[in-house]
Amino acid sequence: MLHRRPGIVPARVGVGGRYFWDLLDELGRPDPAATRRAGGGRWRKNLITDYGLKAMFTEAPTSPSPPRYWFRTADTGSGGTVRPYLVLGDGSTPPDPADVALESYVANTSSNGGFGGALDTTYAEDGDDIVFTATQTRVYTAPSDVIVREWGYSVSSNGTNVSVRELFRDDADVPVSVSILATRKLRHTHALEVRVPKVQAVAFDLEEYDVGGALVGTTPLSGVLTFHAAGSGAWQVLDFKNDYQQTVKAYAYTARPVAPAWNAQTPTTNRIGITASFGAATGTTTREIAAVMTEVQANGTPLYGFALTPHDPSAGGWLLTLDEPHSITKDDTKTLRIGLDLTFARA
Repeated sequence: MLHRRPGIVPARVGVGGRYFWDLLDELGRPDPAATRRAGGGRWRKNLITDYGLKAMFTEAPTSPSPPRYWFRTADTGSGGTVRPYLVLGDGSTPPDPADVALESYVANTSSNGGFGGALDTTYAEDGDDIVFTATQTRVYTAPSDVIVREWGYSVSSNGTNVSVRELFRDDADVPVSVSILATRKLRHTHALEVRVPKVQAVAFDLEEYDVGGALVGTTPLSGVLTFHAAGSGAWQVLDFKNDYQQTVKAYAYTARPVAPAWNAQTPTTNRIGITASFGAATGTTTREIAAVMTEVQANGTPLYGFALTPHDPSAGGWLLTLDEPHSITKDDTKTLRIGLDLTFARA
C-alpha cells in the first residue's frame, strides 16, 4: 500500500556490512592453520550501529569536522571515511544497535599493512537492487601477546563513536577469543554495502506555494521512482557527507521520461533545470533532498517527471516518472516543491 506524505517522495535504501579476518605471521604472510584454530577465514555479516547509520547518512555534514564519507577513494586523512580505525577490545557482550563504543577497548590501527591503499569501491546489479560496496582492509600488529574478543570501526582511535561493532565468532557463530602473539598480525577486511532498489512505486502530494511562501494547494500524484548508476559518481546522491551535497542537480521533464537501464544515466532530452538543495535530517536515518520550481520556471508547460542527479548528470541518479495520465502545470505566481526522503535501514 502506498502512503502519501505532503510534498515528500519516499525512497528506501538498505545498509549492511560484511567482514573477513585472518591471522598473519610476523612477515605478513597468511597463517591458515592459526586462522582456522581461531575461528576466522570466512565472510560474515555484521551490525551497523544506530550511531553508524546517523554518522554515515543523516548527520549534519559539519560534524564531525571535516565531514566524513562512507564511499570514496581516500580511506584516511582529512575528510576521510567514517571507518578510518579498526578498534579491538576484550568485551564479550553481544553487539546492540544502540552501542556507541567497544565494551572494553584494547587497541586500534589505521594501517592497511600494504594490502591496498584506497577503498575498493564498486557497484553491481543484484536482482532487484543496485549494490554499492566500499571495501577496506586494516592490519593490526601486536606489540606483545594480546587476546581480543570484539572489534569495531570508528572515527576515533579510542574505541568510541563506533559505526560498526561485532564479536569475533567461529564457524558456528559462537563468540571466540582470538590470541595474537607478539609481532604477529590480524588482518581485517570490511565491506560496507548500500542497496538501492532499482524500481520503487511511490505516491505523494506535490506542494504549491504563492509568492509569499504560503502553501496554497497540494496535488495527489503517483509514479515510479528508479535509480540509475551510470558511473562511479552515482553514489554522490546517496552520500550526505561528501563535497557534492551543495551541487546536486534537479530537472523537470516536459515529456514523460522513459527509465533507461539501471547502469545508464537519466534521460537528457526534454528536461529543464530546476533548483535543488539538501534538507535537514527528518530522523536518525532519514534525510531529504528538495527540488523547487520557482515562479519563473516552466510556466504553463506540462511536466511529467523529475530527476535528481550528482553534479555530473552523466553519473546517473534518481528518476521519477509520473503515472499516466498525471502531469503538472504551474503558473508564474506559484512555486512548486517536491522532496525526496531517503530512509536508510539495515539490510
